[in-house]
Amino acid sequence: VWTTAQDNGFMVIRLFSTVTVSPTSASVETGKTTTFTATVDGAAKTSGVDWSVQEASGGSVTSGGVFTGTTAGTYHVVATSIVDRTKSAAATVTAAALTAG
Repeated sequence: VWTTAQDNGFMVIRLFSTVTVSPTSASVETGKTTTFTATVDGAAKTSGVDWSVQEASGGSVTSGGVFTGTTAGTYHVVATSIVDRTKSAAATVTAAALTAG
């Protein structure tokens, strides 16, 4: 889970952890939602994640991993470990305009 090493007389500790997102891809109609879950394993296992959408606009995600597509397009929902900000995982979401029917 973690390793140590000597570096110029100082002890360096490295934490190893991984983040995974499920599902890895999804499709949703604009205005509708889809839910993602994140799993953190390793040294940061007991930590949660912060959710974000990589693209600046067109979709949003709640702190619970619920994505809403507001504009048709492809988006990337990202879960980042709260303890180790260098660890994250992403899922791809395709939002499509509502079809009349």
